[in-house]
Amino acid sequence: MPVEWQEYPMARRAFDFRPDQTPEEKIAARHARERAKNWLEKWMKLTPEMKCK
Repeated sequence: MPVEWQEYPMARRAFDFRPDQTPEEKIAARHARERAKNWLEKWMKLTPEMKCK
C-alpha cells in the first residue's frame, strides 16, 4: 500500500479537532477527511458506507 503525505500550510496543528477553526482549517479538515475516506475505500476495500466488502 502506498503512503501519501499531505501538508496544509495555513492550518495549525490538530486543525481538524479544534472548535475555533479558521476558514482555511475548515477546508483542510474537509479535504483531509475526503482523502482518508478515498484511501480506505481503495486500499482497504471498504464500501462508501465504510463497511468491509
